[in-house]
Amino acid sequence: MTTQPVADTVAFWDLDVGTERQAAPVSDSVQPLIHTSGTVDIGIFDEQKDIRTPVNEADAKPGGKYYSIVKLFIRFDASETWTTATAWLYKADVLVTAAHCVFSHGQQATCVKAYIGYTAGSAGHRFVKRTAVPVQWMDRQTEQHDMAFLHLDSPFQNVVPISCDTPEISARQHLTVVGYPADVCARGVPGGFSGAPVIRDSDFTAVGVHIRGGSFNSAAVIGGPYGIRAEAFQAVLEMLEEGGGVNSGFQVEVDHARGWLKARVISSPLTILLQGDGCDA
Repeated sequence: MTTQPVADTVAFWDLDVGTERQAAPVSDSVQPLIHTSGTVDIGIFDEQKDIRTPVNEADAKPGGKYYSIVKLFIRFDASETWTTATAWLYKADVLVTAAHCVFSHGQQATCVKAYIGYTAGSAGHRFVKRTAVPVQWMDRQTEQHDMAFLHLDSPFQNVVPISCDTPEISARQHLTVVGYPADVCARGVPGGFSGAPVIRDSDFTAVGVHIRGGSFNSAAVIGGPYGIRAEAFQAVLEMLEEGGGVNSGFQVEVDHARGWLKARVISSPLTILLQGDGCDA
């Protein structure tokens, strides 16, 4: 995992939930989102060996320890094709995933469906109404900023969100990546795991978000002195939900380079915020 200080600078845009509800249905077969770095990746696992361990069915049902890990179906601007990824509940109405799952190659997600307790064709789901990511990801796609927070149109019920924190120094920890992958493809962790929580087994705490597999298996750090401060993103989403009005200290600027974004400045450690207008799917 990358360990560099992260500034509390947030970019966000709104999704048109009304349009999302009218979107074409999700196919039973979709391609995963896979993040590549441009380097030649030599796998560390036997390509013919499936290293995955199926989750106990009871753990994926309500009350199970993995119930708060959800499957995402995502459509990008000007595309009718769905892709898939993993996310997990930080709050009953806020998900965490990888930023490249919602903004990649200059395209932003315009429709996102989140399924909890997923089985093909049968699961409770919500729509994402607002997406927040570090502004550094929007500008430079740096891996330590590859994290996104998704605000749902309504909270999931009877769930236990996953706690998160990354200690400054902690050697020889046993970690587990739990998610909804596609078929084994490439090397290492199968596609579809992007956005999955990297869980510290000793206390079932998320210490990162999985962003890339293969010999460069990596995650973006969450919490602690060097990771993304989840509480900062949560605060921004709460202020936006309340209208981000006069009392919040917002100042509005327009991002002329990206018409679907606006800049907002707040007089606090959360310095610059970017807001996107609702986009049609």
